[in-house]
Amino acid sequence: MELDDLKIRLKSKMEADHVVKTTGDLQKAIHANTKSITGKIKRSLWIELVFCIVMAIVLTAVAFITTFMGLRIYFGIFSVVCLVFIFILLLLLGKMNKLSNTPEPIKGNLEKIISIISEYMLRYFQLSMGLIPVCIILSAWLSMHEPTQRWGDFFSFRFSKKTAAWIFLGVFYTVFTIGMYYFTKWYLKNLYGKYLDKLKQELKELRNG
Repeated sequence: MELDDLKIRLKSKMEADHVVKTTGDLQKAIHANTKSITGKIKRSLWIELVFCIVMAIVLTAVAFITTFMGLRIYFGIFSVVCLVFIFILLLLLGKMNKLSNTPEPIKGNLEKIISIISEYMLRYFQLSMGLIPVCIILSAWLSMHEPTQRWGDFFSFRFSKKTAAWIFLGVFYTVFTIGMYYFTKWYLKNLYGKYLDKLKQELKELRNG
């Protein structure tokens, strides 16, 4: 009888040790994978940050160099937009670094990182789509009020009738908008989306484990 009890206890202990070991190994594996994936997300943020800094410099330079008043205003406005975006990217990088180095549980960190990147992707897409009509309207208004009227001369040379010019602009901006819609989706998916999907899978495994 005592021998049977001993066998049962030993079996229970071995099963418990196996569960603990399996759970521990799973958490270690997920932690390693999470660090690798978040590292790639931070790399993507750095790529965008460097690109924004370069664009801000280029736009500012064009705003000061060009003789077109409309282009000065246009590029000057969007150089400021780039500066705001640089600030946002720096904040995101700071949050990602903080979450990567915090001693909080893996599950909590994963949930926070997924929430931050999902929100960023959503706002990024909304802002990109929202800026398209702003760019179109602003560029059209500035070209019509350009003091030198060189842009007006260009369209009057290419199109003898105003109707033809408006049709051309309508088709151009429609194609541009559709192209930007799909490009932005593709861009975000490759830069962040595929890593976000992996993090969601890691979180699912952690919850199931």
